[in-house]
Amino acid sequence: MAFADLEADHRDQQLLMVQGSPTYILNNGRQKLYGNVGYGVIEANIKELIRSPAAGAASWC
Repeated sequence: MAFADLEADHRDQQLLMVQGSPTYILNNGRQKLYGNVGYGVIEANIKELIRSPAAGAASWC
């Protein structure tokens, strides 16, 4: 079971092109925050996603 979970994680890593840890994937994969990202950047991205819920709406993030 553990090997199957590890293999599933590896497939996801390749599919999402995750380069390392931590990586935050937002907005259905359209945004990727990787590495030592400050909490202010994460917060701004989350707030912007919450602010414009319309599908396909332009975002500054």
